[in-house]
Amino acid sequence: MQCLGYPDAYSCRRCTRIVHRILESVAWVDRYTELIGYRLFSVAVKLIVTEPKWMVGIEWDMINIIRDIYGRLVLGQFFQPGGQGLAVQQSRDQNDSTRFEQSKVVDKPLQGGGILITPTDLPKRVLSEIGISYDDILTLDKSLTDKRSAKDQVRLMVVFLLCPSFIFLVCFIHQVINHFCHRNIRRTFFVTS
Repeated sequence: MQCLGYPDAYSCRRCTRIVHRILESVAWVDRYTELIGYRLFSVAVKLIVTEPKWMVGIEWDMINIIRDIYGRLVLGQFFQPGGQGLAVQQSRDQNDSTRFEQSKVVDKPLQGGGILITPTDLPKRVLSEIGISYDDILTLDKSLTDKRSAKDQVRLMVVFLLCPSFIFLVCFIHQVINHFCHRNIRRTFFVTS
């Protein structure tokens, strides 16, 4: 997980390919849900929201990882190898509407792999931790379910994740300004008294 945040674009890009292969192979196994849905997802979201300088040129690869994780663990969608192409929506289980039917290629990672049949809220929790409201997350779910082309889903993710990035930047600037203003007020107070 930490290799995604390694400050070298070449290494990080290679790591994104490995992450897609991991998702294709084990995303459908329950014991990896916390590891993928919370830890790995939070690292990828953090990198997109904070936009480190070294990540220039691989933002789309990282957005694609976020799309792949969110689709497989929350929405019941699987993709072509490498998280590419149209999202294939799995239908709900007829006996239990809270679950999805497993994909036919679950045991074939090179054909897209499987999904988590019982959706998890861990990626939604990560999004709410960075300040995204529950209503906005539900809107994202509906939009990603309605528009399944790779281009549309990536655009939705970019718009959705850049909003918190902008809010984070504004809050950070506000904190810095308050810090320096408070410091300057103290200096002028002690100098004049």
